[in-house]
Formats: sequence, structure tokens, C-alpha cells
Amino acid sequence: MQKEDAVAVVNRVTMIPRKEFPFTYLGVPIYYSRRKNAYYKEITDKVSNKLFSWPGKLLSVGGRITLIKHVLQSMPIHLLSACDPPSGVIANLHRIFAKFFRSNSVEKSSKHWTN
Repeated sequence: MQKEDAVAVVNRVTMIPRKEFPFTYLGVPIYYSRRKNAYYKEITDKVSNKLFSWPGKLLSVGGRITLIKHVLQSMPIHLLSACDPPSGVIANLHRIFAKFFRSNSVEKSSKHWTN
């Protein structure tokens, strides 16, 4: 049996189309090479888009904390349990959360106040 014949049989039986690497399956990037931040851009975009839908000016500090802790941090749980993303992805998510918490929005910059 030729390789193309085997691929056609698998496609017909499983009804799963053949894709090139990298691709996303159940929200998790599937890749063949080393881990790259670009493979995880979908989850950071999803979190950013969720923040754009919430007007931060209307939320109190406690409301922003609750939104970050219970809504936004739970979004990448499946991804983090299924694979090991690069540390830059997690740092980028924390950066997005901190920026929203400090400045009430994602697109504005603000000063990080410390003690």
C-alpha cells in the first residue's frame, strides 16, 4: 500500500483531514519542532479579546481582581494542563493581567506603582 493510499484510508475512516504542522487540536497547538511563542498566540489573543469586551473603568479594584482571578486565569487551564508552553507565553499572560489591573485597559500604558 502506498503512503498516499494509507493517508486516504485514514481520512475516509476517521473523517479527520490531513494538516501540516503546526495546527491546533482542542485548543492545544500540535507541532513537530521546538516550542515557539507564536504557536500559543491564539490563547493570548483570546485573553486580550476578553479584556477588550470589559470596560475597566466601570469595574472597581475588587471587580478587576475577581475578573482576573476567576475568569481570565481559568481560560488557559486546559492548555497548561495539556502541554508545557514556553515561559514567554506565561509571562505575556501575566503582563496582560497586570496591565489591565493597573490601567483599566489593555491598550493604554501606565506606571507600575511600588511601595
